[in-house]
Amino acid sequence: MLNTDLIELQNLTPDDVTRLQNLHTMMKVMLSASIDDVSVTTEEYVNAIECLEFIMQEAWGFNKDPTYHQHWFRDPKCKCPYLDNLELIGVDRKVISQNCKLHSSTNSTQNKEKQ
Repeated sequence: MLNTDLIELQNLTPDDVTRLQNLHTMMKVMLSASIDDVSVTTEEYVNAIECLEFIMQEAWGFNKDPTYHQHWFRDPKCKCPYLDNLELIGVDRKVISQNCKLHSSTNSTQNKEKQ
């Protein structure tokens, strides 16, 4: 369910809301896939999640800003520390666990902090 107060605050149209619902459904489907069901490379999967987050930010009427992305560490396949990364929302830094199959092997994120 989308945040109705935010929908009103952002002056979103019914079409905008439908688009956002579809985007959130796509994200939910992507995040629910098991690592074995992902038919692309790990780096391509991680990049697809990030791309979808940018599209969602734009659909909400926000600036595209990767420091506010949260789905990457909410992915059940991710083993990076949830609370540490939640505290870093809005900061250009991430905590990446060395045993995370999704993020420890990707070098596309700068300012990573290895555990």
